[in-house]
Amino acid sequence: MTKVAALILSYGTTDFLKPCIKQYKWCDKILVLNYLFPQSEPMHDNTPEICMGEGVECITGGGFNQEDVLNNGMGLLRDYTLAFIVDNDEFILRADQEKLISEWKRDRYAKAFIPIIDYYKSLYEKYEQRTHHPVVLGEPNATRFYNVRCSIGGGKYFEDIYLHHLGFLFSPKKMEWKKKKQDKTNNGGFDKCISRPTMKCEPPEELVKLLGEA
Repeated sequence: MTKVAALILSYGTTDFLKPCIKQYKWCDKILVLNYLFPQSEPMHDNTPEICMGEGVECITGGGFNQEDVLNNGMGLLRDYTLAFIVDNDEFILRADQEKLISEWKRDRYAKAFIPIIDYYKSLYEKYEQRTHHPVVLGEPNATRFYNVRCSIGGGKYFEDIYLHHLGFLFSPKKMEWKKKKQDKTNNGGFDKCISRPTMKCEPPEELVKLLGEA
């Protein structure tokens, strides 16, 4: 039997945490890791309250780098077949979630990598596509991370399934908080991301509805 879990990282920027949780309510388990990373400054955080309201497990802590938190989280999910791995501002459409799992059943892989759609100002505008493909699904016993969210070993790359990223839609105050952290961990990657050209787009109806119901 395939048992599927979802591992969600959440601290501070919780605007989209509730719908992020809701997209995985079909899973066998949802685990939210509520950690303040050493590279970040403390800020108001209501992750535990949101998790309590949604009836999902939340573990709170601090002092560990992101890769360590992810590795510890995957260890806690070692009894599950597969685990989605996302931040609290990332979404994968339900049909795409099912496709990732069905592809694993058909041709087993350790991890799934997919491209990102970065939204800009609203769901109706996005940045130019970047080449980065983060890990979004993995076998807990075969998935290990280093240097933030880089993974050890290979996996399967998908080009027709997208990670919908809302991390550039936060308030200026929260964006500045994110930037300070990423300047320490991503070698200037934040500035490169927000310097890309933008274009109008039509977001998936499922995503619009999910956010509207939050």
